[in-house]
Amino acid sequence: MRFFFIGLIIIFLASMLIGQLTTPKRTPFRNVFAKGLYYSIIGLIGFVIIIGIAALANDFVARGGSESDFERMTKDQKQVYSDSVRSAVPTPTEDELKTLFVDFNFNGVLIPCYETVHKLNVESAKEILSFETGESKLSSDLLEFEVAAELMVNQPATDFHFKGDFRVQYEFYKGDSDFPPAWNFSRILIGNCQVISVPEEKKVIGNEELYPDLTRGFE
Repeated sequence: MRFFFIGLIIIFLASMLIGQLTTPKRTPFRNVFAKGLYYSIIGLIGFVIIIGIAALANDFVARGGSESDFERMTKDQKQVYSDSVRSAVPTPTEDELKTLFVDFNFNGVLIPCYETVHKLNVESAKEILSFETGESKLSSDLLEFEVAAELMVNQPATDFHFKGDFRVQYEFYKGDSDFPPAWNFSRILIGNCQVISVPEEKKVIGNEELYPDLTRGFE
């Protein structure tokens, strides 16, 4: 409500100023205000129209300014475009797959050959000791790449050394009004694996070991 009254005051003052500038001297106050209010309203309407046109132009430019944008296509055009994108399946290189191993958050992906509460984490490509890509499999909206890798990582345990079979999955996104269809990386699954070595956890030495002859408890 406060902004409403402030707006009325601004309109009143603007109307008075415009009215005085556009009417001769000694014009009655009523006529001055009416003429000023008229020009103020016309100017306000014009300003709103200009702002609206600018917003539409900015939206048009932001969306590419072309009828070829996915969201501006007809239903048939979208289907043709989606089919063409689906047929162009990703072909990641070995270095790109290694990068996915480093960037991927393995949280929630179980390590079948090691019991732990900590997730697997590959911090750098240096932790990937060997890496061999296998076959790729395409089924409907899912694309899988088979990878055999040997890793030496510090999580789930320090110097955790293991090897296993992995499946790097890409999923086809069918698109909507905001994002066009695309093949997007989804996740990495761990298949069978083998622990090569895990350093034993350091034993915490307590009072029992430090003072074996000390009498404890109540006799």
